Amino acid sequence: MELRIENLDLFQNKKQILKNMNLTAKAGQVTGIIGPNGCGKSSLLRCIYGAVSPGHGRILLNGQESHSFTRRNLARNLAVVLQSQTSDLGLTVLETVLLGRIPHKPAFGGNRKEDLALARESLERTGIIHLEDRAFSTLSGGEKQRALIARSLSQAPRILLMDEPTNHLDILQQYEILELVKSLGITVLLVLHDLNLAATFCEKIYAMQKGHLIAQGTPETLLTNKLIQALYGIDSLVDQHPARGHPRITFNHPRFNHTERTAYEVH
Repeated sequence: MELRIENLDLFQNKKQILKNMNLTAKAGQVTGIIGPNGCGKSSLLRCIYGAVSPGHGRILLNGQESHSFTRRNLARNLAVVLQSQTSDLGLTVLETVLLGRIPHKPAFGGNRKEDLALARESLERTGIIHLEDRAFSTLSGGEKQRALIARSLSQAPRILLMDEPTNHLDILQQYEILELVKSLGITVLLVLHDLNLAATFCEKIYAMQKGHLIAQGTPETLLTNKLIQALYGIDSLVDQHPARGHPRITFNHPRFNHTERTAYEVH
């Protein structure tokens, strides 16, 4: 399922947060959004999953405007993993993951065999099946994040939105989770701060600054020292990863080599 954003603006408290956003996440691909804190990345995701309403523009799922979907049908097609998402409702890990099956169950229906099977498969794929009977509230930050990702997988979405999905995960877990996400074969739009992870797993990347998109492209064409300096005000060396071939970014510590953020020509 393709996700397309057309001419989207967002205003909050009379302040414009997003300006003329145009973005396409192609069906079956992993698309990334990068940019400094406060540039509007999370606000864009909130518009897509309906937490806030844009002042102008369209959000299209396979050409159909998202507001024409019922909440139930939208949840059958689109799942979300947020960076500050919690689920401390006195539930076990398995019960938390089963929440992802709600859009697919009859009203007031209990958990069916297929729901339990999908939930346990999702726990297996995220590496925490051994925790299914633990109280969610007792998990570590990384375990909670894996459980919430498992919940989104059990939802069987066609589009997956992820806001900093590698938060609280150690280095190995970051790569394992993003390898898993990439293997799903569904449309994924994710916000990432780690540019090396974006270079490794994204097929296309959009760069945001002050509420609007300033550049887009493949990791190879987009991730340049000029763009990184414009976004983050830090000098970098971009070369090719010797084993995987994607761009590899090494940063110069700003204490020793500080550069001011400069304008980046939109293209």
